[in-house]
Amino acid sequence: GRSNLEVLSLKRNLIGDKGAAALGSMLASWRCRKLHTLCLSFCSVSGQGLSSLCAGLCRMPTVISLTSLDVSNNFCKVDGCRALAPLIMDSRKLKHLNLGNNCIEDEGVKALAEAVGHSDVLETLNLEGNHITNTGVRSLCEALKKNCAVNALELQCNEIDHIGAM
Repeated sequence: GRSNLEVLSLKRNLIGDKGAAALGSMLASWRCRKLHTLCLSFCSVSGQGLSSLCAGLCRMPTVISLTSLDVSNNFCKVDGCRALAPLIMDSRKLKHLNLGNNCIEDEGVKALAEAVGHSDVLETLNLEGNHITNTGVRSLCEALKKNCAVNALELQCNEIDHIGAM
């Protein structure tokens, strides 16, 4: 039915991959056009679960209003980044993405970089605590040369040295 729900937070619940898949299926057919924030932080979601969720998010009618997605502190790794890339490129409203503490490493950043470079709406990207090195930062910098929308980039608690910082 109809809903005026604008924020959905399941933070610190153990929904796991099965819960993420069920949520993705539900969102794909949901009629609510007001949902702008989805938080699944600390929910034990892996790349597989994020893949199922993103499939639903890409099909959901509300994707035009979703502006903030928080999947921090899960186990998304590189597979989750590959699943998020099409959502970042297809979404015309996704402004804030929090992927902090997901062990995405350099390969995950590389998977995200192209999508970030093609998005003209993504403003905030949190990649803190993901074991990213200078190699990953290099991929990200190349993408950011194409994207003028990003105005906040969080890279604290990674493995970037003075060369990567430059």
